[in-house]
Amino acid sequence: MSKESKISLNFNPVQYKERTVIVDILRGFALFGVLFTNLYALTTTIPALNLSTVTDTGLDKLTNALVQLFFIHKFLTLFSLLFGYGFGIFIERLTSKGITPNQFIIRRMAILFLLGLLHTCFWWGEILSTYALCGIFLLFLRKLQPKHLLTFGLILIFIAAPFFQYIDIVWFTDENTVKQSVFLNYLQTISNASLHGIIKINYVMSNTLYMHYSCILRDGFQILGKFLIGFYILKQGYLKNPESHLDKIKLCWKISLIAGLLYVIVKSLYLFHFYTINDNIIQSIVYLLNNIGILSLSLFYATSLMLLFLKNPKLIIFIWLRNVGILSLTNYLSQTVFYFFIFTGIGFGLLGKMHLYMIIPLTLAIFSLEIIISKYWLKYYIYGPMEWIWRQLTYRKHLKIRKQKAEDIVTRN
Repeated sequence: MSKESKISLNFNPVQYKERTVIVDILRGFALFGVLFTNLYALTTTIPALNLSTVTDTGLDKLTNALVQLFFIHKFLTLFSLLFGYGFGIFIERLTSKGITPNQFIIRRMAILFLLGLLHTCFWWGEILSTYALCGIFLLFLRKLQPKHLLTFGLILIFIAAPFFQYIDIVWFTDENTVKQSVFLNYLQTISNASLHGIIKINYVMSNTLYMHYSCILRDGFQILGKFLIGFYILKQGYLKNPESHLDKIKLCWKISLIAGLLYVIVKSLYLFHFYTINDNIIQSIVYLLNNIGILSLSLFYATSLMLLFLKNPKLIIFIWLRNVGILSLTNYLSQTVFYFFIFTGIGFGLLGKMHLYMIIPLTLAIFSLEIIISKYWLKYYIYGPMEWIWRQLTYRKHLKIRKQKAEDIVTRN
């Protein structure tokens, strides 16, 4: 038996009671917003050729403003912070047992990357492959002191990412023409009931929207920066022992509320055409200010939920969100199944035909199903199906999935 095999045998998932409840709740909450945002993207991206087709009613316009102001990038930012947090937990558990994390982490991220590539077949906006690549870089930054994690993370988000946004604006000025052609092709292909065509066009969409170097670096620095901040939050113990950091959590809540409100006011004026932005440098500065507002609102959501949880932890909504959050990978991927059957010709074929306001009842219906399924799945099983597969491949050993008694163990990222 190899040395690594022996290590794998001695390295097991932690017990269910050791999971950090608020982290699971925040994951579930983030998934709700990711679902809402992705439905918005699918409903508006293609009709962007003529956006009025889906936003011609007052309710459509209200929905558009709601998503733009309070959802786009905010919940994905929270999801990214929590991924960095979970990544840090995995590294700390390895190092606490005297295990060098490199092989485990690289294998774990390689599996996630392959899963992301497979996911792209059905959803061009998938994020797992990018998370996997950024996770590899996080491995080499894990020894930074907490203050350096925070500083470097903020530099990546507020300096590096805006710089490459400027490069993207200046150097890829002809992108809109290319995108319009691809969008038309996507609309025609998705409307037909051809699985091969759907898979192919999703990769074309992903390549067109994201696969030039300035965009890759911009988004990569954004995500890695959020991972580092999530790792910082872990090292400071803000989520593990929130009661001990209540003053700092309340201070963060106040600051993020003020910054978030300023962002909402300025963004609202832009959405309702009180001003326009044409200069390239100004656009990059606005991108920077957007990043500040997005991170502020994400932290405001998180700290608000934390303070509410500390005040009344037995609210039923926390149980619902926690169940969804425990199965975060499975629920994230299962959302794509709904997208597939709602929008493609294999299913209902509603791409480009559905009013924007319809994403509100759709989000509530899909997320309610995830709450119900998560509850009953966790009643009988230790892991979600995708969590189970991912962890077995990571640990390179069989892990039982069916519960036999109350103290059965479950995994934590």
